[in-house]
Amino acid sequence: MTAILLFGNAGAGKSTLLNQLGGTKFKSGATFRKGYTKEVEEEQVTLSNGQTVMLVDVPGLFEPNEDNTKNNALQLNAALKLDYDFKLFFIMKADNRGPSDAEMVMMSKINECIKTVDGSRVSFRVIVNQIMSDDVSKIYEDYVAKDNCKSLFEGLDIPGFSFDIKVDSVMLLRYSPEDVSCGGFKAKMEKEVYQHSEEHIHMEKPLEFTNNDLKLYQMEFWELVKKLTRTKGVIAGVAGGAGWLLYHAGKATHKNLTKIFEKEE
Repeated sequence: MTAILLFGNAGAGKSTLLNQLGGTKFKSGATFRKGYTKEVEEEQVTLSNGQTVMLVDVPGLFEPNEDNTKNNALQLNAALKLDYDFKLFFIMKADNRGPSDAEMVMMSKINECIKTVDGSRVSFRVIVNQIMSDDVSKIYEDYVAKDNCKSLFEGLDIPGFSFDIKVDSVMLLRYSPEDVSCGGFKAKMEKEVYQHSEEHIHMEKPLEFTNNDLKLYQMEFWELVKKLTRTKGVIAGVAGGAGWLLYHAGKATHKNLTKIFEKEE
């Protein structure tokens, strides 16, 4: 059976989007400093085209409490070991600084641990949820959606983290209370599900996460940013990962990236 698995961090809207696909048992809502979903939950539904699929809900990963993060990793391991053919979606929560450090770490770690049965890279689809403004939409269009995350991952030479990640598509979802309450995202979500093939995956090694992984990524990220900002003679109009790195680090605005990379005399 085909399973639809949405993963991401707490508050990204995974459970809400699964309910848009016909789920009725996935609880969602606001919580303080922790995710709402605590264990793997499954529900079989029939999509509009008559296809029967299994919806799989999992906890968000990183939480301030280290024990919660470790338990969430165990739950994600359990979900990926289920005997389904998966369609995997990574849900990002839109932010005016672009993808968060926690989202980048989660994508890297999961990508390292799973492969298809023939040993090739697993294909991911990215959904950017809860976009609230045109400015935020523009950030994700330029650094995430335009080239299926290639610009996002380019230049991320960070020890201990691999960003050789295969992304087949990116969908941007503009937040609308009416769409959420009346199932307005259902057609968009189903279209995204229909256009991708499922993959049978296996785990090459267990997924292991601690909050220290996030701290390590942040430390190495800033070292890379320092290196970039010391670089002289870079041509104006820098594109790709370098531009996103500096924007995300607060070293540049979305509009002045070309100016800070003008050739120094």
